[in-house]
Order: sequence, then structure tokens, then C-alpha cells
Amino acid sequence: MLSYDSIKIYSSPKVNIHMQATEAEVETFCKDYNIWLPHFKEYHTMTAYLYPNASAERLIILNIFMNLLWYVDDMYDDARLDHHSDKISISQLFSIATDALQFGKTQTDAPLWISACVALHHKIGNRDSIRTLTQSIPKHLQSITNTMEDIIIDGQYNLDLYLKTRENDSGMHVAIDGIGFEHGVTIPDKILNHPIIAQAKHCTANIGGLMNDLMSYHKDEASGNHFNLIAILRRNNSLSAKEGIHGAVKIINGFIESFESCEENIPHWENDDLNNLAQLYMQALRNQIEASWHWQLATNRYRSPDAYYDKLKTSDS
Repeated sequence: MLSYDSIKIYSSPKVNIHMQATEAEVETFCKDYNIWLPHFKEYHTMTAYLYPNASAERLIILNIFMNLLWYVDDMYDDARLDHHSDKISISQLFSIATDALQFGKTQTDAPLWISACVALHHKIGNRDSIRTLTQSIPKHLQSITNTMEDIIIDGQYNLDLYLKTRENDSGMHVAIDGIGFEHGVTIPDKILNHPIIAQAKHCTANIGGLMNDLMSYHKDEASGNHFNLIAILRRNNSLSAKEGIHGAVKIINGFIESFESCEENIPHWENDDLNNLAQLYMQALRNQIEASWHWQLATNRYRSPDAYYDKLKTSDS
């Protein structure tokens, strides 16, 4: 039976060398704009794993961006559990946040965290970078409003619907959009729209989101949050925890194998610049896949005495 150790990750972790030196500036920004959360130390390090090659200046911007998403996810995720929440109001608020990020303007009575979006817009500065970094934001924010009820078909949780929702609400597409900014380059649409590259991006987004389901399952289970791949597999098929984990690992490894096939068949152009950028982009996707595994084992965010994976277990003391 497949287990956590069956996940096909064989590399050592890559961590940005500027992580510690940039922490104070990121934390100050988050506190100034009220997007700081008490467990900041547990989650802010993720960016250094996702973008191991970013300069200190770019890492700060990427880290603030990711911190903003962490804040939104933590503050509004409860709406997923509350079937009576006002999804329309939340959706409207997320539309305001998207405009603030993309255009640097907002309403005067908006929550303070929306002002963080405006400040981040001006901190990024470059219009092309803003467009690239925020292109997946609308779909990501709106997907957060989906509830368990939204993935039910004929009285059963629909796995395909769940996977489509999780791909967007995990924030992985937003993280992937930061790759060009990490390296200070623009990845042309000619590369991004190639079927093999697009499939590699699709796989990376799914691996990242579903890897999180794997690592956070014991915490989700304890909190009553069933919006998790393992929980859905178990509920649909009356599986034990081990059987649910087996099914989840099988799906994740399927995406990893598909990504590896893309790696083996990277398209070739007559232009060397395009080929170099394609290679850079694919390696950066690989870095994010590996980051999804290594960071979640390094942070305390998913540790618990009741974890299903020994490497996530802590003592009761």
C-alpha cells in the first residue's frame, strides 16, 4: 500500500539564501497593513523554498505577495465550512482586492488588508510584472468561496470537481506566475501556451495543492474540515485512513509522472533564447514541486502528535 514515503521526490531542499536577511522587512510590512498572523514564523518561509533563485529585493516582494494570500486564506477559509456565509459579499470584496492589486486603487472604506494590495502594487512598480504576477488572482480568490456543497453531484462528492477547484484555490497557479519575476525575465506566451509546457504547469499546480492535502490531513480532520482529497476519497468509498492516503498518493504520483514526461519532451525552438527560457521555466516548476514537499516537512505548521506521517509527528509534551 502506498504511503507518504511513496511520493516520488528524490531531491534535497533548495532554500533561498536571502530568507533570514529579508524576514524583518516582510514582517514589518505585514504588521503595518494588518496581514500579519500569529503563526507568521510557520508560513512565511515557504517563499524561500518556492523561489530559491530570487534576489533579496525580489524575494521580499514575492514573500509579501504570498503572505497576503496566506492571510486571505486563513481569514476567509471558514466560509467554506459555513454554508450560510455571504458568498456574494466575499466575492465582491475579492473583486475589490483584485482591482487594488492590478490597478493600485481602492475604495476608502475597504478593509486595511485591501490597502496592502494597493501598497504591494506600487512596490512591484513594473506594469508587466504586475500583470504577470496577478493574472491568476481572480480565479484563485473566487475559488476560495467554494464550499463542499459546490462539489456534490448526485449526492456524492465529485472527485473531478474537487481537483479542478483545488487546483485554483491552492494558490499554486499564483505561485507559478511568479517564476519570471523570480528570475527577472519574461516567459513568452509562445512558451507558456505550448501544450507540453501548459501540461507541466497544470501538473505542478495539482501536485502542490494535493501535497498540501496530504500534509494537512490530520489537522483538517481534527478541525472538521472535509475539503481535502483524502477526506473525499474516504467518504466516497468508505476507506480507512491508510486506504485514503494510498489513493491520494497514487493521484499525486500520477501528476508527478505526467510532469516527468513533460520534462523528457521539452519542446525545441530554432531560437536559443526561447530554448533557454523554456529550460529555465521547467526547472523552476520542478523547484516548486520539490518545495511543496520539503517546506511542509520543515515548517511546524503541519506538525502534530496525531499526524499520520512519522516525520510530521511531535511529542505530546
